[in-house]
Amino acid sequence: PILLTPEWVNNIHHQGGSALQTSRGGLDETQVLQFLQQRNISHLYIIGGDGTHRAAYKVHQACRAQNLNIAIAGIPKTIDND
Repeated sequence: PILLTPEWVNNIHHQGGSALQTSRGGLDETQVLQFLQQRNISHLYIIGGDGTHRAAYKVHQACRAQNLNIAIAGIPKTIDND
């Protein structure tokens, strides 16, 4: 995880690409759920396009299948600064 402090994001808008360590690959739902549970994350905000939101829906389905109380919110937007 990245701690988004004012100092860290101060000049982010001058950089191209994404500073949030994103990926375009597949996801391992088991690893995602373990990550969320280990860190007691109860809200997950997803920022991206169609593929990102399809992956978020898969995470949502996996949370429901395991009766995990994790809210997942999708925010439609590119984060590529282009």
